[in-house]
This record gives sequence, C-alpha cells and structure tokens, in this order.
Amino acid sequence: MKIQNKFIKIIFGFIVAILTYCIVGLILKDQRAKSLREHRKEVQAIVSEYYSISFTYYYKYKFNVNGKVYYGSEKRQHEKDVPAMGDTILIEYDALSPKNNRVISINYND
Repeated sequence: MKIQNKFIKIIFGFIVAILTYCIVGLILKDQRAKSLREHRKEVQAIVSEYYSISFTYYYKYKFNVNGKVYYGSEKRQHEKDVPAMGDTILIEYDALSPKNNRVISINYND
C-alpha cells in the first residue's frame, strides 16, 4: 500500500512538472511574439550555414544591428525553398531584443 501511494505521488508530481513546463513555455512564446509585433524592425540578413538536427534541416543567417552581429535560424521547408549560402533574406527582429527574429522573405541571388 505504501509503495502504491508513493508511486501515485511520483506520477502526480511528474504530471504537474510537465504541465508547468508546457504552460510556462506557451506564455514565454506568446510574450516573444507580442514583443516582436510591437517593436518590429526589418533588416537584410545573409545565409551563413546549413545544419540538421535529427533529420530536420535548417539554415542559419546573420545580420547586424547597431554594429553588433546577431544570428537566427529557420527550418528548411522544401529543398526548392532553400536559399544558397550567401543569399540575402529579409528578416524582422525585435528592436528590444534582436535575438528574437524571424525570416520574412528570401531573395535568391541568381
């Protein structure tokens, strides 16, 4: 009986921890998106690297804000949508936190 109660407490604690992690993650994601909308700036970035994580492929880009270099990355959706190294892309970033950024469009260098 004591083992069963202990097991139930462990499972309950595990479920509470997972729910807390998910809720906090959603709140932080929403705050980042809101800040990006409210303090949005556009700038061109240069594709600088390709990498993959568990068969999911990404490209990395870099851009400058006030003389400081920042990086971002984007998931590669389709092979035809992948910009080449050195291509220029348009991104938006949060003026209060340039690390919060995303790709707007890709301009392929022909």
